[in-house]
Amino acid sequence: MVKALEFGINVIASPVWLPGINDDDIIEIIKWARELGLGRGGELPPVLIQKYIPHKRGGRKVRIRVMTWQEFWGGRIKKLEGELGVRLTAMNNELNIHKAPPKLPKPYNVGDDVKVRIISRGGIIRGEFLGVILPLRDSAIHDRVITVIADPRMEKMLIGNNVKVRIIENDNNIYIGKLI
Repeated sequence: MVKALEFGINVIASPVWLPGINDDDIIEIIKWARELGLGRGGELPPVLIQKYIPHKRGGRKVRIRVMTWQEFWGGRIKKLEGELGVRLTAMNNELNIHKAPPKLPKPYNVGDDVKVRIISRGGIIRGEFLGVILPLRDSAIHDRVITVIADPRMEKMLIGNNVKVRIIENDNNIYIGKLI
């Protein structure tokens, strides 16, 4: 990282705060990052702390009381800024973050049955496979990958074959289905 700073590359540390577990570490990381000159030596915050949010399908869940957003921003981050005399927040435009274009249309709804070609195993959870919705239409709107949940023992039978799937979840155009 020191080399990155020597080449003029902006570096910002971004630890995940696990309340009650790494509270002291967060303070040490802030002090360390400030001393190294992260965040372009004060132009940007040296540290942007991430709030721990357990993922409903994630395998690494930490048993802690998750902070509310109000507690995180209004309480803990503002308090640390005051105690340590360092800015820990940034505006989107400072980080070159811009609003994304409108969401893609959702061509498939929860409860829809679709034909899928299983192309491989997934990588996050056991019994997860990746499939392409058929027929392919050469359209980004319709040609989607879907996560298919099935018995992992069916892997040899599923991969490379077409199956019927019922869509059980569609959050932000991320489709999850079960074999029917």
